Amino acid sequence: MAEGYDRRAAAGYARRWAMGRNPRYWNFTGMGGDCTNFVSQCLYAGGCRMNFTRDLGWYYRSPEDRAAAWSGVEYLYRFLMGHTGPGPRARLQDPAPGCRTPPCWPRGTWCRCAATRACGTTACWC
Repeated sequence: MAEGYDRRAAAGYARRWAMGRNPRYWNFTGMGGDCTNFVSQCLYAGGCRMNFTRDLGWYYRSPEDRAAAWSGVEYLYRFLMGHTGPGPRARLQDPAPGCRTPPCWPRGTWCRCAATRACGTTACWC
């Protein structure tokens, strides 16, 4: 994870908004990306810098001006695992509270992912 990432702030954000909706962000329910949208919000709340690289970055300004990685699980996975610029990075295991779980793909299908209180438990479902 990026230097300066505050897992407690990310976990606090997750606790605050897990059962509600932060009106600052669009509701992607029914569009295939609200879980990933929530994970991105948690990462951002933890201090991860947005990467405004067109098409390949990770950012959110509005529903019409955002990177695919903000709300698309496959794009977020590719961004976290492979980019070299600013923004969050991932490794496959990160057992601290407030971290994110990497997307999973059993039988070749992408699944939804969610931030968990105690990573090490995979919170993915299809």
